[in-house]
Amino acid sequence: MTKVALEEIPTVGPLTTGVPAVAQGKALLHLGCGPDVSPAFVNMDLVPAPGVIGRDLRHGIPFPSATFDLVYHANMLCLLGSTDALSVMRECRRVLKPGGVLRVATEDLEDICRVYLQKLGAVCNGDYQSAKDYEWMLLELFDHPTREYPGGRMREYLSQDPLPNEAFIYSRLGGRFRRRSRSRTDDTGLGAAKRPFLSSLRAGPRALILTALTALLGPRHVQAWQIGRFRQSSGEAGYGFYDRYSLEQLFWNAGLSNISLKSAKESAYRFWDEVNLDITPEGEVVGPHVLIMEGTARL
Repeated sequence: MTKVALEEIPTVGPLTTGVPAVAQGKALLHLGCGPDVSPAFVNMDLVPAPGVIGRDLRHGIPFPSATFDLVYHANMLCLLGSTDALSVMRECRRVLKPGGVLRVATEDLEDICRVYLQKLGAVCNGDYQSAKDYEWMLLELFDHPTREYPGGRMREYLSQDPLPNEAFIYSRLGGRFRRRSRSRTDDTGLGAAKRPFLSSLRAGPRALILTALTALLGPRHVQAWQIGRFRQSSGEAGYGFYDRYSLEQLFWNAGLSNISLKSAKESAYRFWDEVNLDITPEGEVVGPHVLIMEGTARL
């Protein structure tokens, strides 16, 4: 695995504007950053971009051991199978300095199920105003684990104009929903996804390749190939969610200690309030219903 040398890690200098002084001299890593690039962090995502290191984390984190004071990732674990999730978490622990903090924000299965059952009960008791909310909760449960094309059914739902239950969607997505209303480039709230190979080609070459593959393999095999490629390389296909127990077990198995639940404003990292990625610049919680947990690398 190609390593990034310690001297290549971005640091925050005294003349950098818009970056808290407390970040100076600290090494902070943001994995699966998508479009949320912070100058106080080393930013890493599946697709390289300005200020972002491109990396498929299933192949490891390309930094030496004991490099970072804080490692953060949000809404990423659900996009990894159980084996890959454990591998990535162990890599996070490896690159943390002794006493360093791993902070994880992820979709909360317990909360999703609770609200789903509430909406199901309301609809069955004649509250048909809850029907749209019920539809959205089904998407929260099943869209990512079954997604076969960019944006999935969530993007289709959110493209409605007007959105029939905008207040409820906002209550579920918080600051992610407001960012999405300003930019529709990512309607899933999970960051930029890698475009499948055929989708990246211009229409003419893409059509010729599809025609040749269809003639060779048949339409069903081509469709299966496209879906498989999307699920393997898009960074959008989910594999399941975590609750507070299963996430705690993942932390333990990865070798973390001092594991605890946190709110968006709380952290064991002493300077979190100066580099907080769970609060928007407007002061809104990015994901009001996400599960946030931290652990530290053993001293």
